[in-house]
Amino acid sequence: MGLQVFYGDASRSGLLEAAGAAEAELLVIVEDNVEKVVEIARTARKYFPHLEIISRASGWDDSYELIDMGVRNIYLDTLDSALRIGSDVLSRLGHRKYRIRRAMNTFRRHEERHVYELAEMRHDKKELIRATKQRIEDLEQLMMDEREELHKDKNLGWDASGHMNDENHMRS
Repeated sequence: MGLQVFYGDASRSGLLEAAGAAEAELLVIVEDNVEKVVEIARTARKYFPHLEIISRASGWDDSYELIDMGVRNIYLDTLDSALRIGSDVLSRLGHRKYRIRRAMNTFRRHEERHVYELAEMRHDKKELIRATKQRIEDLEQLMMDEREELHKDKNLGWDASGHMNDENHMRS
């Protein structure tokens, strides 16, 4: 396919160097092994501090070390799959897609903001518990507000998918 591929351990600075990390602007880490993700990010920070890092993480705990290293572009697997499932469920229940998208984006922003806030206090258990309880209360209120908005105009909006069946759509 004409792509240049480098095989080996990406947590080794030599491999990153051979792959062009010194000239690159961005490093994307999508490794399943959490410890390896942290190793790769640590190596990149040490030898190629100019690189912006985008990384996948399994959950909040997995993201804390990356946050401590200054990684600000973290994608949580569990959050993304939960949002997609929730979106599909709401759509099948007849909710308008633009409202679902709005609720998803609100929830995502809330979760992403809190993962960084909680990362700062994770070593102070009392403060972490207090902040987590407050986060849950805030999230419940946020979702109640979104729920009210979601039901206001269930049958209005730009989403026409509920008005077309596949057979009619294929004929046009």
